[in-house]
Amino acid sequence: MLTSKGQRGDSERFNLAGFDGYLTKPIDQSLLYNTFLEVSGYNEDNKQSVNSLHPRELPQFKARVLVVEDNAVNQKVAQGLLNKFGIQADLAGNGEEALHALKNMPFDLVFMDCQMPVMDGYEACTQIRNPTSTVLNRSLPIVAMTANTMQGDREKCLSVGMNDFISKPVNPIKLKEALLKWLPKCTSDVVKPKCEQTVVRSLSRGRL
Repeated sequence: MLTSKGQRGDSERFNLAGFDGYLTKPIDQSLLYNTFLEVSGYNEDNKQSVNSLHPRELPQFKARVLVVEDNAVNQKVAQGLLNKFGIQADLAGNGEEALHALKNMPFDLVFMDCQMPVMDGYEACTQIRNPTSTVLNRSLPIVAMTANTMQGDREKCLSVGMNDFISKPVNPIKLKEALLKWLPKCTSDVVKPKCEQTVVRSLSRGRL
């Protein structure tokens, strides 16, 4: 369903009417892409996507993740994907809200949009990494999520203290790779070998 007159509750009403997806016009390219993934169950390589898999087939994480994103539909898509991995996903609409959340609640990972009103992701990350910051964990992993894929964007994200970079629209397979890389708290047999390798490497380096 495509409509130029979106109203609160439309998504639920259209779902009950039998529609598999719902977008408001003008249509954002990244949202359209994610909607295709949602309704088809396949990614661009024609492989089964995260959305089409049962949680028992996916690595499950005992983790709490903060998604910092100003677009409500993008928030819903990200939260739905993360829930598939057993992750509790909290939402913040801009960098200022993210700072408030990080000062009051412990998180294991942050997915940070870069372009947002009030406070963008670059400024938010700079403040999180500031030695005088009052957030609970100044060194927690921060993964940038941005629609900007120009040369130098990744370097800009890393220069302000972000740990990694994934482009929007978010590829579910890339999301899984980021989770496996930055969330060590594995709770399912699917990712047990990865956990064991991490522990072995840490022991060999004297980090445990």
